[in-house]
Amino acid sequence: MEADSRRGYRPAAGCRIDRPQSGGAGTLVALVTSGERGYADEFLRISGLAEVFVCSVTLEDVVKLKPNPEPYLKATEIMGVEPSQCVVFEDSISGFKAARPAGMYSVGVGEVALHAVGDDAPDLAIGSFNDLNPDRLFGARD
Repeated sequence: MEADSRRGYRPAAGCRIDRPQSGGAGTLVALVTSGERGYADEFLRISGLAEVFVCSVTLEDVVKLKPNPEPYLKATEIMGVEPSQCVVFEDSISGFKAARPAGMYSVGVGEVALHAVGDDAPDLAIGSFNDLNPDRLFGARD
């Protein structure tokens, strides 16, 4: 989702919000943000995605924010999954940098991801969710 000052939130290009499940049965999805709990709750309410996310981790839930891996690791703790089984979708360098030491595969979405280099770059950069090939994504973890 992207903030839009005129209309609130709108889905990022290629992001489907009409499906109550993501990749399939058994897929768990968490919202991890450096924003406040109120922001996350409002985002989930307005977007209609509340039932998609198993949990949300906000700045109130952790001591250290991204680029520290603590927020992502907190989400894995809540969901009861191993970090190595997670894929992070991010739009910020701090998020890409947090995913790596957390042991997670990062997919950077947007212009920031496409232009990031070296240690600032995600594992995979796409311009929008329209560019995402799920076969390539999940094949990268095998």
